[in-house]
Amino acid sequence: MGILFGLAAAPQTLYFTSIFPTEVRWSAVAFGWNLNASIGPLSTMAVVLLLESSPSAPTTLAIYGSVMMIIGALLVILGSLIRTKEY
Repeated sequence: MGILFGLAAAPQTLYFTSIFPTEVRWSAVAFGWNLNASIGPLSTMAVVLLLESSPSAPTTLAIYGSVMMIIGALLVILGSLIRTKEY
């Protein structure tokens, strides 16, 4: 997991520091990382709640997992479309 995290974190850090001006760079990057750290784990709880409320048929479980992945992908696309204000 550490290797996979490093492969993802290195480009993200470089990208985040390149899109923000130096006056707000650390605050903006820290806000993004901490927002992810506080909201990201809630997706696990959402999956558990979906699985507990659903019938236990394997196809139903696969559909719920797919829906969660699609929602995550849409949020990533939405986040990548947001532009920062030019300074």
